[in-house]
Amino acid sequence: MTCLALTANGAEVTLLSDTHMSQSTGFAHAAGLMEPVATSDPRAPQWFKRTVEFCAAAANDPDWGIEPRSVLFLSDHTSTHEQDWFSQVPKRAAEQADLRGGRSQGTWFDTYVLQPDIASRAFQRELVTAGIEFRARNCRKMLSIEAIASTAVEKRMDAFVLAAGLGLAALQDIDTVIGRDAGLTAGLGLTIRMPLAELPLDHVLMDADDFTYLIPQRNQVVCGGTNIPTPHDDELVEGKSAVAKRLRAEWEDDVRRRVRRLYPEVGPFTGGDVRVGARPLRHEVLTALTERFGIPGLILGGAGGSGWTFSVGIADDACTFLSEHLDASAPGQLRLQAA
Repeated sequence: MTCLALTANGAEVTLLSDTHMSQSTGFAHAAGLMEPVATSDPRAPQWFKRTVEFCAAAANDPDWGIEPRSVLFLSDHTSTHEQDWFSQVPKRAAEQADLRGGRSQGTWFDTYVLQPDIASRAFQRELVTAGIEFRARNCRKMLSIEAIASTAVEKRMDAFVLAAGLGLAALQDIDTVIGRDAGLTAGLGLTIRMPLAELPLDHVLMDADDFTYLIPQRNQVVCGGTNIPTPHDDELVEGKSAVAKRLRAEWEDDVRRRVRRLYPEVGPFTGGDVRVGARPLRHEVLTALTERFGIPGLILGGAGGSGWTFSVGIADDACTFLSEHLDASAPGQLRLQAA
């Protein structure tokens, strides 16, 4: 999104990446639900508003895989239904007949659901249309922000944008450049995907008290969830640990049990496509600017929906930040590198 926003604002962008976005951290199990509850960042409401505006427009283009959905949000606690973010969505109190899973209170709100494997094709189309140059590169060899900045200087770029997701935590100088609060942990998640034809659900079910959800995308329902905080470099994140298989089985059994409680209509709830992935965890979204390497650099870390939820709002802010620091008054004069 940041690449597209920069290009739309007159920048010439080169995108460096060693993987397709479908192979990125969190993509494998992203449910794509747009709801601003994944962070306490005070900027979240405005970012979410911009993303919803984008979804409302993109939903008319089937290539984006975006569907309008109503959400039944369930919790036994009144305070959970009175969070500030509810002011950003059309909502109404659930009737007693709507309640399920043993919960005593419910709230309906309207939002959008994006199916990432469909949307990735639309992104690819937009990158080509925008003329963004893509260069495959082994970015894992760039182990520091300093090395990334040096690459941008070598290529005579005016600035660089670093949006590496959980990979930010592995950069050797991240704490030095950004500060001790820059560190990321991982949230391990397990989801189970069922074909929409086998589970014809037309709205989202979400139990906030035990983190259980059924989220119908374009042609499948994503059932979850699990969110186990784990150090970013833990072997479990890469699935290399000897206990990973056992833990996966335990998490899957637990998710299936909770989904059956929330939505008994699912029946025995066997089969489906079981996926485990990791998402970055932070209390606030990282949008840090550095000029210590002789070139402006913007370091971005998303939150919510594996980065989808606030992507449009963060992209807009990225354009503002860079324009201010580059004195970019003339369109078409910027040359920026995004990694």
